[in-house]
Amino acid sequence: MIILVTVGSTRFDMLVQAVDRQSGEMKEDGHELVFQIGHGRYLPSGGRFFRFRDDMGPLYQKADVAITHGGVGTIFEALEAGCAVVGVDNPDLQEGHQAELLEALDDEGVIVWCRDLGRIPELVKTALDLPSYSPPKSNLALEIVKVLEGKGGGGN
Repeated sequence: MIILVTVGSTRFDMLVQAVDRQSGEMKEDGHELVFQIGHGRYLPSGGRFFRFRDDMGPLYQKADVAITHGGVGTIFEALEAGCAVVGVDNPDLQEGHQAELLEALDDEGVIVWCRDLGRIPELVKTALDLPSYSPPKSNLALEIVKVLEGKGGGGN
């Protein structure tokens, strides 16, 4: 089983270092680790690593779990590829939007929000037990087609 650790285009050494420190425990559970470290200074020794890729999609498709920063694009790309997700908010980003997103998705049972970097192996196991992600169903496209065809649409 593959665990993909990804920090996006920023630097999030705290996450990479925490996962690297606990990589032995995850390897004992049969996991292989792959780290995407962005602009980070810390170079992990517990698995293969790289800085950037043009297309992360194939890596998400191969991975069983993504341990990721709280970026909305990254999280949903991983979920849509079938990865379980452990999300970690990056405290170096001032906006606080990552924590809000992670809390909401955790409350919905879509991901596992990691609030304690010392619990990564345990949270990986929890994430693997979550049901597969199903995007919300939307009829918006059908409604637009109806309006364009003159067959519906409220608010005239």
